[in-house]
Amino acid sequence: MKERIRKIFSSSNVDAFVIVNGSYPSLDPNFFHVSGILSGVFEHSIIIARKNGKATLLTSRLEKDIARKETALDVQVFGSKEAGEAAVRNLLSGVKTVGLSGSYLSYTDYNRLCSVIKAEMKDITPAFARARSIKDGKEIKAIEEACRISARAAEEFPACLKEGVTERDMSAKLAELQYEMGATNIAFPPIVAFGGNASRPHHTASLRKLKKNEFVLIDFGAEYMRYASDLSRTFIFGRASGKMKSMYAAVKEAQDAAMDVIKDGANGSDADREARKIIDRNFKGTFIHSLGHEVGLEIHDGGVLGTNSNFPLKKNMVVTNEPGIYIPGIGGVRIEDTVLVGKGRPKILTKCSSELQEI
Repeated sequence: MKERIRKIFSSSNVDAFVIVNGSYPSLDPNFFHVSGILSGVFEHSIIIARKNGKATLLTSRLEKDIARKETALDVQVFGSKEAGEAAVRNLLSGVKTVGLSGSYLSYTDYNRLCSVIKAEMKDITPAFARARSIKDGKEIKAIEEACRISARAAEEFPACLKEGVTERDMSAKLAELQYEMGATNIAFPPIVAFGGNASRPHHTASLRKLKKNEFVLIDFGAEYMRYASDLSRTFIFGRASGKMKSMYAAVKEAQDAAMDVIKDGANGSDADREARKIIDRNFKGTFIHSLGHEVGLEIHDGGVLGTNSNFPLKKNMVVTNEPGIYIPGIGGVRIEDTVLVGKGRPKILTKCSSELQEI
């Protein structure tokens, strides 16, 4: 945990930083990144770290046993709001500048800090993001396991498709499969879209029933020890038309071309442009989102691989590669993998077939 804290201070000009964890589900991933805690909720718990290396986790009796077992930080337990505020004052004694995790700090908690802390406060969100962007060995192992779970679920899923099942049925099945295979949580509610609904990238699973000869698009992820995976596949239930095959082939080619660009030292915008160039040859204007995003403690964990995004890629970043084609009235195709950035072509972590499957 000391190295993670050091990284935050290395790119922020503050004497200390404070992370106030929110209420579920609005928890601060920076709290768990800095503490290394893998279980529990820790609502309203606080981390205070100083540049001199001292770091303390303040928590309630509800979480004290987990905290003492799972973190290397000093742990202090407070029994009341007043006791917690007194501990914050004491731990920040003599500090002139305090960094905050502004993107996740509620207005209420910010006002509480203002009443307790007399030092100058600064939002150091970019420093937290940079520290989380390049994963360490422990984080990579957790993401690899989350990806393994999702890939296995993707392989099992086609056998579950039957004419007349609903999108909602199949969304629940994807969640169930991931839990059966070892997920500690799902990363987000699984997207399942049949037929024309597959033209909506963020479709919410409905009571729409599956029919023959149409697209089935799935987008889902597992969490393992708080770290996420992200995976999309598109199937044909029945026989694919010529148009459906052409759409699929274009997305497959675009994803493969982007894989050649995603490497240490490249820019995410170049990968997006390479994929978009291929799709635009025959399906111009149908690739309506960015190529990908970082993955980690959150499913969208920081940087974006987009045409207009300046996002330098570095070794041990974890990102998605997910080109797509979306045509209203017909449907859509998305092929998405979570990959680990390296010196050459990235390592695909979601290892399952991406070939066209007619079911």
